[in-house]
Amino acid sequence: MHSEFTLTLRQVQEFLLNVSPVRPVFIWGPPGVGKSALVAQFAESLGLECVALLGSQLAPEDLIGIPQIEGGVSRFYPPSMIVRDRGFVLFIDELNIASAEIQKAFYSLILEQRIGEYRLPAGSVIIGAGNRAHDAALARQMPSALVNRLVHVHLKPSHREWLEWAEGAGIHPWVLD
Repeated sequence: MHSEFTLTLRQVQEFLLNVSPVRPVFIWGPPGVGKSALVAQFAESLGLECVALLGSQLAPEDLIGIPQIEGGVSRFYPPSMIVRDRGFVLFIDELNIASAEIQKAFYSLILEQRIGEYRLPAGSVIIGAGNRAHDAALARQMPSALVNRLVHVHLKPSHREWLEWAEGAGIHPWVLD
């Protein structure tokens, strides 16, 4: 069984602060609502690097690595794009449109924060995001084994929050009207 919440962008920031250090979170929302920017801002607020992977453009070996023979045994070395010395935010965008093989490759990373023998550094956070099928966006159903490893947040766009942001960002008054 997985948990689901419906929150505005502002509420998601606090939710991520309290939940993502303990459980991986998946953010659902329509295209262009600001999911990627939200995760980048969250990582910045914690002083952590945000490493973004685009699930729709990965091959399994991009994530699990390529085997190398060492001392008579094969070892998979993790890809340099996710190896870090200190905790970071791993953002898996478009996870729900990745191929089934890619989604399976993410199982142990999402559940145990590891790929093969490599473990993410302490303090690392995993956040996924994707579009919803009912927004006429590209989306696939995720297998229950992956769904159950995540806490799910559905973004509820708020025009009031956007207007507050737009005023502070210097958006032209004509647009605000």
